[in-house]
Amino acid sequence: MSWMQGKKHLKKQINSIVPHGKNGIKWNHRRQIYFISNTEYCEDDFKGLKNEISKNAEEMEYFAENLPTRWIQLECALSYLKDSNINILSLKKVADLARQNDLIQKEEELFVFLHYQHQIGNIIFFKDISDYIILQPNWLVKCFRCLVCDNRNYDERLCPTENKTLHSTGKLSENLIVKLFNKEEPTLEYLKYKDHLLKVMEKFDIIIKPTLNIKSEDKYQKSYYIPCMISQKSNLDDIKKTFGVTEPICSLSPWLVLEFDFLPFAYFNHIMFNYIANYTVCKDCSGEPAIYCGKAVFWLENEKPSKLIICFSQNAISLQIWKWGHVSDNVYTDIIDDLYKKVEQLIKDFGQNISYKKKAKCSSGHYADARGRISLNQYDKAPYLCDEASKMHNTDDIRAPWFKPSIAYEHSRDSNKTREQLSFKSQKKMKAHDSDITLPEASSSKYLKDNSKCAGQISGKIIEDLKENKETVNICTMTFDVRID
Repeated sequence: MSWMQGKKHLKKQINSIVPHGKNGIKWNHRRQIYFISNTEYCEDDFKGLKNEISKNAEEMEYFAENLPTRWIQLECALSYLKDSNINILSLKKVADLARQNDLIQKEEELFVFLHYQHQIGNIIFFKDISDYIILQPNWLVKCFRCLVCDNRNYDERLCPTENKTLHSTGKLSENLIVKLFNKEEPTLEYLKYKDHLLKVMEKFDIIIKPTLNIKSEDKYQKSYYIPCMISQKSNLDDIKKTFGVTEPICSLSPWLVLEFDFLPFAYFNHIMFNYIANYTVCKDCSGEPAIYCGKAVFWLENEKPSKLIICFSQNAISLQIWKWGHVSDNVYTDIIDDLYKKVEQLIKDFGQNISYKKKAKCSSGHYADARGRISLNQYDKAPYLCDEASKMHNTDDIRAPWFKPSIAYEHSRDSNKTREQLSFKSQKKMKAHDSDITLPEASSSKYLKDNSKCAGQISGKIIEDLKENKETVNICTMTFDVRID
């Protein structure tokens, strides 16, 4: 098969999986695809790929920033340690490495450097859990696989009861964590860094400890959960019965629905984590968190019995408030803000062309049924026929609770975007994560030594003995030739 024939064949396969055109709504979230042959050179293909890479790079806030040239030496030192199969390093040892070789003296600048390295994918580092720096991302991926994988990779002999609970409710016991970490090679040392690794997993929305409205000593408060592994299902009617949602004692708000052309499954997990992290999770009859496959129930206000349910269905996220009393407009506004901001942040982080419509639906309708949904931007006040309920609804009654908060958010977002664009054009700079120092400041004369030249050449040597487990790792002498045009 020739290169051109192979290219056509691959395109055909991709189109069969992710259709293009009118019915190809899944295609919109994909970025550009380029076919590169490993046997034939095609200048146009390479040129297109290079242009796309340049285009994306220029959109990154940290592209073409002025950085201290001495950072190159510290980056190379960390690279050497990675090549020496060192997976994780304490912040203290990195700081000692930087200071002893006269590279970075101030902690603020070190955090900027580490954050930058994290952004470009060289290391894993978070300032609020800064005890360790993970040098090998692949080492971390293997750690993730210890806890999150399909059933085939689990040994049934390892805590069979706790294993079954994990795959049903997502509950991850301390004992099971230890057993699963112990399964891997001892040289990976997952148990040694267990506490830090669990915190990193929380950062990546893999595990979480739900906040429950119970005493702190309760066992459920201390357990981790893996929402993506929950297989326990419960339909909406059963959940309503569990929490006593019966009219007229309890009134239901109209559904707020974000309807996507195509919604990748990963978004479900991140949005669910956002709610578990920021709201108090309700308990079901058994005392377990009310988190199910594709659904969860939360307290809106601890002092009042109102609750919020979030449900995921195909290409849609739906929310409804269960009210046993008055719920203020601020509650609706907060829910709108939280949901919209999280979705837009995910779109930005993933770099995908995801579009969605904001809709509302009558309270008695089923969240997964697209019939009867009306746009929040629909200004027509005339009654409409709900296809699902086969009855007339007043448009204002369906839209009213969510309409004003949604419009207010849109106006606020548009204003913020305008300010961000003006700021970006006037001074293109990147703010360090949780720090008062920016990259341009870090590269200014205040932080650069007199002998560090931003133009020309710089030569530096790093000789450092790093002691880890009473073993010595030598970083060889390195000379750098850096030219900045």
